[in-house]
Amino acid sequence: HVETAQEALLAKLMMIRQAKYTVDLTYYIFTADNTGLALLNELKEAIRRGVSVRFMIDSLGSINVKDPTHPEFKALVDFARKNAGFVKDRF
Repeated sequence: HVETAQEALLAKLMMIRQAKYTVDLTYYIFTADNTGLALLNELKEAIRRGVSVRFMIDSLGSINVKDPTHPEFKALVDFARKNAGFVKDRF
């Protein structure tokens, strides 16, 4: 049971950090703020450890992943292409 947004973020980061096989995340609203960047960093580290990562975001509720001012999503996909066995995106 978490009571604050900070506790929720820490719980998510720890679950990603401790994942051994898979991480599945789905967000309707995802922004590239400090929280979002922390999640993306942990996902990158999970990929590096060999964890299968599925990350689905809704383009209506979140930033536009095709927007060139938000390169962090492209960087995550590029990193996964180089370091993971399979990547599928719907950009």
